[in-house]
Amino acid sequence: MKNKILKIISIKTNLKQVGDRLYRGKCPFCGAVQFYVFEGENCFHCFNCGSNGDQADFMHKYNVHYKNAVGDRNVAKKPYNLQKIYKMNYDAANFFYKNLFSKKDTACLDYLINKRKLTVKTICNFRMGYADKNYFSLKEYMLKLGYTIEELLQGSLITVSKNDEIIDFFNNRAVFPFIDLNGNIIGFGGRKLDGDNNFKYLNSKNTPCYSKNNYLFSLNFAMKKICCGETPILCEGNLDVISLHQAGFRTAIASCGTSLTENQAALLKKYSDKVIICYDNDEAGKNAADKAIDILEKAGLETYIVFMSEAKDPDEYIKEFGSQKFYELIKNSTKDPIYFRMSRIADKYDLTDYDAQRCFLKEVTELSLRKNYDPERTIRETFNFI
Repeated sequence: MKNKILKIISIKTNLKQVGDRLYRGKCPFCGAVQFYVFEGENCFHCFNCGSNGDQADFMHKYNVHYKNAVGDRNVAKKPYNLQKIYKMNYDAANFFYKNLFSKKDTACLDYLINKRKLTVKTICNFRMGYADKNYFSLKEYMLKLGYTIEELLQGSLITVSKNDEIIDFFNNRAVFPFIDLNGNIIGFGGRKLDGDNNFKYLNSKNTPCYSKNNYLFSLNFAMKKICCGETPILCEGNLDVISLHQAGFRTAIASCGTSLTENQAALLKKYSDKVIICYDNDEAGKNAADKAIDILEKAGLETYIVFMSEAKDPDEYIKEFGSQKFYELIKNSTKDPIYFRMSRIADKYDLTDYDAQRCFLKEVTELSLRKNYDPERTIRETFNFI
């Protein structure tokens, strides 16, 4: 006799058994083949669109999905118990924190202290932790505390592996809690300890309390200084932010491994009228900065860019030259977007060559027209390059 949830969902989509009481199929809501039914837990979860719940939730969502398709968008969404999710994340953060200081495995603590040069005080201030190499340790710990598989899936604390096993979402990573402005832990970010740079950072999937498009890492720590008039420093990586805070730059924030969004820029605009972009000094970082400029300016923020020609990122720069030199870099070398974009064009040409100068001027003119830059400023900056 099939479990009730299997009978209900099997009518709407084909399911294939892929593990012990675990089934996979095409999501009826988004079409991705990342839809799982957990028979033992009597729940479903799509790892693409985030749809989840029990059989009643499935029928409710399926009816909403159908009614939306024919134009009725007034069906109420299922409410979530956010306080329970906050408590679940708090318990997970405690687990990661205890792991970090466990004498059984010192790999992560060694990485943070010896390689990243973070102090124990900084580590504790940011409530950092360690997701160990065991793929099931957090899951088993949280189940013992009384949380269900459905709740852990909903909070992006567990996932389904390529081998269709239910495993911890974070594994062998330094972990940073995402804390909102009210002090609630709403999600996590994880940094690889070894190997190549593929998937260097891993962040929680969107959950009922966390949206990557709306959250800025460390804004909770930076808020006090920003509200006192200091300029926010926008970085790429979580560890860059933490390193900057340790060095005394307490307005550092990051967009958690995703391109800056309009919602994040609007959030920043609530507390500041200007921002300094301090992204990595590589092509990817420069491209990201170029896109961020438009988004920030559209939100009404005065935008500046830090040039770090002698290091690949803020963390490396501070380790190499110290915090005082970085302060001077921000104070004296910060340029406006026109200069930044012109420098990117200038990098393509030998400006001692007459023909190259003509090509440079042509591109600068096109840039000025496209971005509606003030002609006088454009001419002034052009002479800085030629």
